[in-house]
Amino acid sequence: MCIRDRIMVVPENLILTEAFGLEHSPLAKKVFSSGAAINYPICTSLACLLYEANNDENHWLRPYTDVFPKDASTFPYFFKGEEQKAIQGLCRQNKVEIEVEECYEEYEGIAKVVPEFGKISKEEYLKLTTLICSRNFYTKDHPQKKLVI
Repeated sequence: MCIRDRIMVVPENLILTEAFGLEHSPLAKKVFSSGAAINYPICTSLACLLYEANNDENHWLRPYTDVFPKDASTFPYFFKGEEQKAIQGLCRQNKVEIEVEECYEEYEGIAKVVPEFGKISKEEYLKLTTLICSRNFYTKDHPQKKLVI
C-alpha cells in the first residue's frame, strides 16, 4: 500500500481488540471472569470499554469515543415503521431479528451474574456492539506494526 493511499495509521498497541478491551476495562474484566456466555467477545469487551469512556469526561479514550457515531438508526437492528416494512420478507430481516434476540439474551445473561453490567441498558448494549462490529475491519502493515486504513 502506498503512503499516499493511507487515510490513517494507528500503532498496533492502540488497535481496539478483545484483549485491548479486557486490559483497559474493569467492567469487561468482571464480565469475562463471571463465566457468562458471550457470543462475540471482541464486541462485548469493547462495548464495556466504550461505555466507560462515554460516561467519564476525563477517560483517556474519550477523544476516540467522541468521534464515534452517536446514532445507530441506519442499521437494520434499529429500523422502525416504514424502514422496517421495506425489508420485511428479506432473508436479512430474519437474521436481524435473530441477532437482536441473541444480543438481548447475552445481555440478560451477563447482567444476572455481573450486577454492574446493568448500568448499560439492553438498547445501549445493542447499539455499542453494533457500532463496534461495523468498524471491526482493517489491514495490518506488518513491518511497521500499525493499523492501516
